Amino acid sequence: MAVKIDTKKEILKKVEAGEQIQKLAMEYSISRKTIYHWMKFGVENNYHRIKKINTRDEKLIVKLKKSDPQITYEKIKTKIKNKISFKNIYKALLKASLTNFKNIRTISLKNYNKFLSLDVSVLENIYNKMAKGKKKSDLYETHYCFFKLLYEKGENCKAIEYGKKLHKNKSNAIKALHDKDNYFEGNLYFILGNCYRTVGNYSKSSYFYSKASVCLEGYNPSLITEMFIKSITAILFSVVDKEAKNFIKIIDKSISDTNDVLIKQRAYSTLALYYFKTKNYPLAAENYENVIKLGLENDLNLAKMYYSLGLSYKNTKEYDKAIESLDKSLHFSSNNLLQQGKIYITEAFILFKQHKNKDNAEKLFLKAKNIFFKLGNKNQYIFVMYHLATFYKYYNKHKAYEKVILDISALLNSDVKEIAEKYLIKLEECEL
Repeated sequence: MAVKIDTKKEILKKVEAGEQIQKLAMEYSISRKTIYHWMKFGVENNYHRIKKINTRDEKLIVKLKKSDPQITYEKIKTKIKNKISFKNIYKALLKASLTNFKNIRTISLKNYNKFLSLDVSVLENIYNKMAKGKKKSDLYETHYCFFKLLYEKGENCKAIEYGKKLHKNKSNAIKALHDKDNYFEGNLYFILGNCYRTVGNYSKSSYFYSKASVCLEGYNPSLITEMFIKSITAILFSVVDKEAKNFIKIIDKSISDTNDVLIKQRAYSTLALYYFKTKNYPLAAENYENVIKLGLENDLNLAKMYYSLGLSYKNTKEYDKAIESLDKSLHFSSNNLLQQGKIYITEAFILFKQHKNKDNAEKLFLKAKNIFFKLGNKNQYIFVMYHLATFYKYYNKHKAYEKVILDISALLNSDVKEIAEKYLIKLEECEL
């Protein structure tokens, strides 16, 4: 799906403000590679117009670096009007002996983060120089570091190439890397699983997730990070039940083995989502409660958590607790009309289910209807209208029922024709 230019600019502004690219990629449902492309080529997709570096730009790059030794490649690029690549910036700095990497003879798990700002073509150039004349046995750490760098930059296909070589020589690689800081065999399999999943090879991704889950059964708690758990959340429902349960055990254990609040929140949130989707609503509610108890920073997250908690209690038929949680979600949703509409329809449905306070239930249905109509959200609008029709049919409000049927029928000539037809058929067959 095409991303609007305004959205691209919004994402790049967040990158400049210091937000993590990996988190932004997950938030906007795009790949990290896409964000790096926008950073490199701009948001207009006219990267074919990138010019070769000229003498004036070369001098300006050197001047900027000398005036601010800590300046990033991204900032240098924004200060130069001509479109140039990170590779050309690197070449200009290397020529002037100003690159931060001139004294680095090798890459290790201790210093590989310093290379994250570099363009992929620059990274490959550095790797080739480091690998030149070295034995394969001396290159496993270097190879593993470049594998991680390519993955973190969203270059999944290239990362797979490096990862496959490591996996092919895994016994030698493990032997060379097992005592290195920040290395864990399970992480190699986990990253390969993520890469294959991203490129659509689900059989391969499942294979490597399975191997990762076996390795992680005896994991070191220091290896579990918030992003690691977030990644598990993303793949939890694409693996077989046995592997999912292995990951759940890892997440469950990480809660007791860490004092990091963000990791605990992410872990509880993942457990809650897993139990909700597998219809274990009591455990889902328990874990949503745990997330909230740890404290959340903003109203948006609080609104989402209380709403999910309300849905869990609705499904356990603890209706009073459900209404209480939904009211709290509404309190934190003052600037979110869509969330308000979802809360109103859920509360209306609960009251209707209990057959009590029918006047309030009708008001809530109508509030939800008006919100979704205002937002132009036809799918949610039809959903509300269907439940409003069943409400009127149950209480024998024939005129109101007929009016709702006409409103749904009016959508038979729209882009939601199939949904409207489905609900109209349901209402005809509905016996209350």
